Amino acid sequence: MPDLSNFRAIRTLFLLALCVLPSPGTIAQQPVKVKTLEVLLDVTVHDKKGRAITDLRPEEIEVLEDGVKQTTTQFRLVGSVNKAGRGDGSKPATDWQTGANGSCNLVTLLFDRIDPGRAQLAREVAYNFIDNSLTENILVRVLVARQKLYLVEQFTNDKSKLRKAADRAINSTEKSLKEFSDLSLAALKTEASAEDSQADANITIAADSPLLARLSVDTILQAEKTINSTKSSSPVFSLFHTARSHRNLPGRKMVLYISNGLYLNAGLNAFMRTVVSEANLANVTFYSVDMRVLPAGAGNVSSRLESSTVINASRRTETSSFKEGLADSFSTNSPDRASSNFNVFEFIDRKKEMNKQGALADLTEATGGFLITNMNDLNGALKRAATELGSFYFLSYSPQKQEHDGKFRSIKVNILRQGLKARTRSGYFAVPRTNTTPLLDYETPMLKVLSESVVPKDFPIESALLHFESKQGEIHHVFISETSLSNFIQPDEDKEKKSYAAKFSLLAIVRNSTGEIVQKFSESHDLDIPVAQIKEAGKMNVSLVRDFMLQPGRYTIESVAHDRATNRLSARRRIINVEASHSGEPGGNSGLQTGSLYLVRQVEQIDKPPSSDEDNHLIVGRTRIVPETSGELQAAGRNEISFHLPIHPDEKLSAKPDLKIELLLGDKVVASASPALSGPDERGWVGFTAGLPVKGLPSGSYKLRAAVNQGNEHSEEDLTFNLIGGAAVAAQPAEDVKVINSTLAASDRIGELTLTAMSASKPVELSVRDLIRDLEINGIQMQRRLGDYTYSLRKVHRILDKNGRIRSEEYKDYEAYPIKGRHALVQLTQNGSFLPYDRITIERRSATDTLIKSDETKQESDKQPVQNAFWAAGLGGYVKKAYVALTINPSDIFNLCEVSSPRTVTLDGRESIVLDFKPKEGVQIDSEKSWIGQIKGIIWIDVADKALVRIEGQSFQTEAVGKNAAPEALNFIYQQQRLNTGLWSPQLIRVNSAGNENLFRGLNWDAWFEFSAFKRFDSSQSEMKIAPPAKP
Repeated sequence: MPDLSNFRAIRTLFLLALCVLPSPGTIAQQPVKVKTLEVLLDVTVHDKKGRAITDLRPEEIEVLEDGVKQTTTQFRLVGSVNKAGRGDGSKPATDWQTGANGSCNLVTLLFDRIDPGRAQLAREVAYNFIDNSLTENILVRVLVARQKLYLVEQFTNDKSKLRKAADRAINSTEKSLKEFSDLSLAALKTEASAEDSQADANITIAADSPLLARLSVDTILQAEKTINSTKSSSPVFSLFHTARSHRNLPGRKMVLYISNGLYLNAGLNAFMRTVVSEANLANVTFYSVDMRVLPAGAGNVSSRLESSTVINASRRTETSSFKEGLADSFSTNSPDRASSNFNVFEFIDRKKEMNKQGALADLTEATGGFLITNMNDLNGALKRAATELGSFYFLSYSPQKQEHDGKFRSIKVNILRQGLKARTRSGYFAVPRTNTTPLLDYETPMLKVLSESVVPKDFPIESALLHFESKQGEIHHVFISETSLSNFIQPDEDKEKKSYAAKFSLLAIVRNSTGEIVQKFSESHDLDIPVAQIKEAGKMNVSLVRDFMLQPGRYTIESVAHDRATNRLSARRRIINVEASHSGEPGGNSGLQTGSLYLVRQVEQIDKPPSSDEDNHLIVGRTRIVPETSGELQAAGRNEISFHLPIHPDEKLSAKPDLKIELLLGDKVVASASPALSGPDERGWVGFTAGLPVKGLPSGSYKLRAAVNQGNEHSEEDLTFNLIGGAAVAAQPAEDVKVINSTLAASDRIGELTLTAMSASKPVELSVRDLIRDLEINGIQMQRRLGDYTYSLRKVHRILDKNGRIRSEEYKDYEAYPIKGRHALVQLTQNGSFLPYDRITIERRSATDTLIKSDETKQESDKQPVQNAFWAAGLGGYVKKAYVALTINPSDIFNLCEVSSPRTVTLDGRESIVLDFKPKEGVQIDSEKSWIGQIKGIIWIDVADKALVRIEGQSFQTEAVGKNAAPEALNFIYQQQRLNTGLWSPQLIRVNSAGNENLFRGLNWDAWFEFSAFKRFDSSQSEMKIAPPAKP
């Protein structure tokens, strides 16, 4: 198809508010001075009663651009007998020819989302226009703007087809609209390729013209591209491309937009000028029917309360648990919340008045149309709109400002005859015309910094690029760019709103080896964060995530974040090489394939993947995986480092793939494993997720390597990361002692704090008996409430030698929940490897059935009093072929021991009472509790909540009892944690004989129960699931 851009530039200056995105260093600092020559305007003129005026003379009209009077070069009436004549030196305006030589006028009937309660009214509006306003020289097509833009009916004058199309547009589901639109497009693509069509001043527009087929195909495909790049289903992009597709066709075009109003968030408000400019460039006039106010017969401005969301915000919480459907773990268990920093959908309510009708009025008036809000005049208004399509004044002028400076040029037309009013277009952007994705207003400053050789970095910003499958010579990629929301939160509170503002934009572009932009995507947010949520919001991250296909080659990926309030910007630039194929068959689309091996920040459970996410590799089963974008990992506050590997086995091979994982510190392999893989999902992919324990890992540069083999096919992936603040290298035992080293460690942060807290204790006078009584009463109440919580549990069992060194070690991870006073457990892992998937599934189903039955009888069970103030634990094993058992319950210590010496300390920022305990003299103790008679120690009680914080004890054989002993030397620990809800739950229960075989009835063990990830659970709520456990 010949390039018409030069030809059109000579005839018009309604230039699109877009520009070809430049390569680095090519954005000019001065305006490009290109002659624009001539602006064409269509003007309708009415008297006070709305009657069209057809006898206007050239001297009775005045045109202003940016307030400066312009000299008209052409003036005439189109579509009627020209009584007004033409301006001096003008010639017939064939660009605006209508009705002559068989040419038709074009109308687009565009439906937005219509509320079910207004569907019948919308049908009446459409039928009214089709039945009463359609003339022989008008062709109408039907489009629907929902999640995307859909074609329901191609240009036609057949009223029966149009009525059916209107019904389909109003009543169809998104899925059926997509299916119908796809079929229509397939047929039109064949028509569009029949011949090379071009716009021409004298071209005849007919229903069967290949040019119209090409117009509709371009409208739908370009709208889809923009919607995908912005991840926004706002109808503003459908409006933009509906208008833009007409720009190479002559004459005045019309769009009748039927909607529930038009809401534009802060990021899209400025883009409306671009829509207006493009419509004016293409000679498209918008008329709109506002369904919200039409029944009332009044044009009053209405508003509604909406809520806005903070998207991809990141909560810094350390939880454990692993989600359903993921693969075996590597050397330890795998968490679903593997790190403290994850992008989740975090909702911040922001109630705001949104004037939807204002945006509609602006769009229609700025393009020369009007807004229809009165049902009583519906028929007359629609007829007037159709009449104006073929009857108007045409004029042109040569603007005094000729350069393409990118600014919006406002246009105003004054009628000098008294009592008359003109409607015309509001203006245009003085920029060159292009076919690129539309440039959004907020993108301009970010694109400018990317044109510099050195990009700014006013605050931290991270990014990651992942590759996945190969399809038809292209590789599927996912790009993530993120930064902390705290970078954008303004320090000053809006006292009136009782909130803090955060105004920011994110953008990323992909350039090929020649510097051409092949991908561009962005988001803009304008948030009001309530004061009560400001601390939590400051811990969140915001992310820009997009997936796209790239052909093999060299690319530059650039990302930038903009704090619009302070004009601070940060950017990153990286160069990548896309290989020809990640398949076992080079260059092919089959064979064994692997995606990127990447670090995992968190795994979030979802109910069901959206249909739009069917090819999203960050969704595995019913879990959404969020990658870690930084390669610099802090050991502090982190239990583990999780990772994920997607594998696509070769379907032609009967052999199953094998996986080998290696962890290297420098050039030395420090760990390896060959875990079993689960079966592929419905897409044919196997998702393997696992984790590495941070405890015991020294600082340094690590490489994680994954090798997959299937038959004769082989694929490898690797990743690198730096661990900062890791463990010191432990001393090795003597070579003649058969012991093992272990990286497992119980979480005992409070135990470390107690050493410092005890040095500042102060005696206090109180009734210890009353304190213990209140403690147990409060504990009973909390236990009842904890019945609504699910949690993760780790059981660790070590057998020690006589010196307390580890001879063997075993650990298991469970997902757990309390039911009727007991614990229902589902085992997930054994020594870091997941159990067979089928076994886990069966146990989950059994546990779920038990939970549901429990929930059905919950009301009755709630009437039964809870007798236990604390969760108890039990241990049992064989000693010299005899089974021995231990029970662990804080209430037994309070009953069997003397408690004395109350004093106050500050522990973890909270006031606590500290008590000493030792066995009562002459007390009789059951065998299962006999260990209590051999220890003494210290109790911590939270003053404000009257809750047990910690009990620690040591054997009488230990000299430093309860004073300067390190946590590792303690023989007994019972520790609780305070949840966000104010409840206290178990955190750690541990017994450690430390080589003393007589302490725990001959069980020379170090064993502990570690509880984490407590959260409310209700089996009646389908969105709640039992969370998986954390890995070591």
